[in-house]
Amino acid sequence: MSLISLKKLTIGYANKIIGADIDLEFEEQQITCLLGANGCGKTTLLKTILSILDCIEGEIIINNKPHHQWTRRELAQFIGYVPQAHNSIFPFTVEEVVLMGRTAYLNWYSSPQHNDKKIAGECLATLGVEHLKYQNYQLLSGGERQLVLIARALAQQPRFLIMDEPTSSLDFGNQIKVLEHVLKLKKEGMSILLTTHQPSHAKRVADKIVLLHNGKVMANAEPMQALSISNLAKLYSLDQETIEHNLRFLMAD
Repeated sequence: MSLISLKKLTIGYANKIIGADIDLEFEEQQITCLLGANGCGKTTLLKTILSILDCIEGEIIINNKPHHQWTRRELAQFIGYVPQAHNSIFPFTVEEVVLMGRTAYLNWYSSPQHNDKKIAGECLATLGVEHLKYQNYQLLSGGERQLVLIARALAQQPRFLIMDEPTSSLDFGNQIKVLEHVLKLKKEGMSILLTTHQPSHAKRVADKIVLLHNGKVMANAEPMQALSISNLAKLYSLDQETIEHNLRFLMAD
């Protein structure tokens, strides 16, 4: 079942078109990885799905309902969002950061209740960081912060999770931990769309890979088909010999 459908979508901002003729389907309990060079429109596409940016043309269907018919509250309850590296300027505790994910369920005059705190604690436990609950978010390591941001998105209790470069700026060990949690979330029923600059990460977790090149979908296929040497050479403006020499792991079965 398709949870999100993009039909002939044109995306951009400030009267500048970044991508056009984008047709994609994101299926239930499936991980889709979006790859592309810097400036190709990956983050713009995510922000358009999230209604942070308006689409210029085309249609977005979410759970069989046109995008424009969703309120921001409804959208926040259906789609969780993990942004790129985040630095808080306020000394929030980890629990307070995760509770921000509950705002979609609160009135403007309400504060988090016992049940909200219970959900926040469960989300931290899911990611194995419940012991950080009362620590200052600003003092966490990069890997710990990323797991807390994922917990915040899970506190929205979404059916679909969008992650913008969730392993960027992390060391190798923390990259592996985040990818393992992504796979675990899928196993538990979550549908996920994530962007990455690492073909190896996409191959590791994706059911489907979308290659975005100059604002257009260049490939939309299973990992080994999408991550061909010729596709990667075109995507990153490199010759095929260079790609093959540096990415031999992609050729393995």
